Amino acid sequence: MSLQKWDILEVQVSPEHRDRHPVVLISPPGVIDNYPQVNVLMGTTKRPAEDLRRGRVLLDEADGLDHLMAVNCLFMHSISTEDLTQASLLGQVSEKRREAIRRLLAQAFIAS
Repeated sequence: MSLQKWDILEVQVSPEHRDRHPVVLISPPGVIDNYPQVNVLMGTTKRPAEDLRRGRVLLDEADGLDHLMAVNCLFMHSISTEDLTQASLLGQVSEKRREAIRRLLAQAFIAS
């Protein structure tokens, strides 16, 4: 599977975690193909009664998902590219949501 920036994947983020978690791949192409680690944003299933917490972007069927997913843009995670070999592709972040994620990342990591 050829992975790209903005792919939404389900991965086992570390050997000690048995469960698989949704992530958004945010490393640029040169990193994805040539480095042992990639950057991802973690996602969680958004329950209907929950409010969307600060620093999160909501993804849905427009992004190829069959349920609502909140992506946390306040914390960037690094995972091994080996973890991606067993990843399941769930979808890809839509253009509209990419812009929202970029804004939150800039606020969290660049602006102060």
